[in-house]
Amino acid sequence: MKSVFILLAGLLTSFIGSTILKGETYMTQETKHSSAEAFAKAQSENSKILLHFYAEWCPTCVRQTKTIDSLKADPSLTGVNIFRVDFDSQADLKKAFQITTPSTFVALKGREELGRSNGKTSEKDLKEFIAASFSERKGDSDKKIPAEKQNQIEAAIQKLRSSKLLSQALKEGETAPDFELKDDKGKSVKLYQLLQRGPVVLSFYRGGWCPYCNLQLREYQQKISLYKALGAQVVAISPDKPDLEIKTAKENELKFSVLSDENNRVAKSFGIAYALEEDLKTIYKDLGINLEAAQGNREWTLPAPATFVIGKDKKIYFAFVDADYRKRAETTQILKAIREKELRARLSAEEYAVAVEGKTERAFHNRYWDKKEPGIYVDIVSGEPLFSSLDKFDSGTGWPSFTKPIEVKKINEKEDSSFGMRRTEVESAAGSHLGHVFNDGPADKGGMRYCIYSASLKFISLKNLDTEGYGEYEKDFSNKKTDQK
Repeated sequence: MKSVFILLAGLLTSFIGSTILKGETYMTQETKHSSAEAFAKAQSENSKILLHFYAEWCPTCVRQTKTIDSLKADPSLTGVNIFRVDFDSQADLKKAFQITTPSTFVALKGREELGRSNGKTSEKDLKEFIAASFSERKGDSDKKIPAEKQNQIEAAIQKLRSSKLLSQALKEGETAPDFELKDDKGKSVKLYQLLQRGPVVLSFYRGGWCPYCNLQLREYQQKISLYKALGAQVVAISPDKPDLEIKTAKENELKFSVLSDENNRVAKSFGIAYALEEDLKTIYKDLGINLEAAQGNREWTLPAPATFVIGKDKKIYFAFVDADYRKRAETTQILKAIREKELRARLSAEEYAVAVEGKTERAFHNRYWDKKEPGIYVDIVSGEPLFSSLDKFDSGTGWPSFTKPIEVKKINEKEDSSFGMRRTEVESAAGSHLGHVFNDGPADKGGMRYCIYSASLKFISLKNLDTEGYGEYEKDFSNKKTDQK
């Protein structure tokens, strides 16, 4: 991340202005004040920074801004420097942070990225994200390290990156080796047996003492339903002893397998294990990290941060390996790889073209445009409830139209400039292309029109909600009947 922030500082100096409003710095193209200085100062002081990528045409962004305003006096925002970034005008900033959609928050501690979130609008969700991002377990590891030792660590990262070691890691298209390890419950886990049930997301981490590793594990747990919806199983591996694996799983409330890889046997078979040099051993010990004690690791060998997605055919079809212990595969990258591989076999050609590839279906020639039966519409990919027939109306467009989603946080928005038009595209949390949202809906229902493609949806009838596992939504229809009496 270091190079990104050097670039970012240059970008701020060159074109970003700011207007201070309600304690928030708004980065826009029109004004040229002190945002570069404010940002540089926050970085140099290792301050807490929250970037909000915002667009005026994005309804979710508007809701997020109102929520942030309402949280200004909340302890969760104490000491946090908030910068709102104009999504439409700041192309270089978007590129620097790899931002593809507005309504994205990026949390930083000085020059270090701590986390990011997209689409969250409620006070509860944003407070949880901010608290998790700036918790004491996060972003403080480097702060404890004197500059001289931190430079040694950076040099070691670059040395590992330039070595041939990581080039020996298994790559996409290669066969993953089988293994058998004990999980945090003492149960034996075999890779090839897991693959009989579906693809496996295999994530190697350094140990429970590593804050970056814990963040990744919690991210997996938060998105575990998305992996399950795609039929994928998440498995984490580290060289920690079994008792420490149990502690890691408990502290992070993990509901997936956490395996103990004694002496990095499996990591070595995947080509990602490397030995720490003597100067790094000293630094680790000074920080209270003793690999020999925690892992029985006399070689002082660790796995590089790595994630592999392995198909039922035992072939690796996604591989991420990095020399930098702070880098991890993005959830969106992993899920995209799984979708592209697994969904071709599960969805019809039209469903795949629309939900996965973002194509358009024909108006008036789709399965739900005129459907009036009571029930809910779920994501064709993940099964996540998205819309209700209670909010469906005839817009005359030939596609299913709704005044609102069941839950706003389950919908992500991004700009769509295709066909010479500027529109707001909507996606599910699982990444399914759903359609677009417009502000020309029924005024008495909030004025929004969610124009959604049938091919991206699966309808669950009211009479089948309970048997299909959506019984909690029956009460919405009962309440509607009560309101109409």
